Amino acid sequence: MRKDDFKDQRLRLKIIRSAKKAGIKPTARLFGISSNTVRKWMRRFDGKISSLSNRSRAPKLISRKITSKDEKLILSCKKNYPKWGAMRLKNNFRLPYALKTINHVFRRHNLIRAWRKKSADT
Repeated sequence: MRKDDFKDQRLRLKIIRSAKKAGIKPTARLFGISSNTVRKWMRRFDGKISSLSNRSRAPKLISRKITSKDEKLILSCKKNYPKWGAMRLKNNFRLPYALKTINHVFRRHNLIRAWRKKSADT
């Protein structure tokens, strides 16, 4: 734990004690924070100072991550038909994923050809 985290936890503990004594809105004005912030720290506090540490804001789940089995299916289709694009593979093999998802798989495995820039004829 960093030293700053401990200071933050101590401050949040002071906020909670003040809110229990004086109320939420006076505490918010005293500390210069919103009343929702005071409510949040009061809701999180379970009697231990460790409950006042910051929580991760990273997503807990990736909602629709493609399975490795389906990714292998897309890659094998592309291997057999390297000149076909995502739309043609999707339509011919009835792949259940969006074109953008199929293209993401291609990009992840470096299967998309880089386009040449056209020279400017002036």
